[in-house]
Amino acid sequence: MSFTDMNMYLVISITILAGIGITLYFVGALITVASAFAEKHIAWGVACIIVLPLALLYCVLYWEQTQYQRKYIFSGLALLLGAFAILLSLKFV
Repeated sequence: MSFTDMNMYLVISITILAGIGITLYFVGALITVASAFAEKHIAWGVACIIVLPLALLYCVLYWEQTQYQRKYIFSGLALLLGAFAILLSLKFV
């Protein structure tokens, strides 16, 4: 296997990892918006629609009410940070 093939497979793997992370975070944020509206936190629901990363803050502030959403948001964020860490480690190697 040549060096170019290894790089291609590495880029594909990191892209898939980041794509799954973004998808998990987005699904968790959508569930968070629905939960905010269901809990009558209309301002939070609208704010999370406008600025999607606020869903993470909402999950932290309402920790007990967002048990289901946290699984999606934090696992998606962990995958994104993992992909970013791999990219940073490859830059410095």
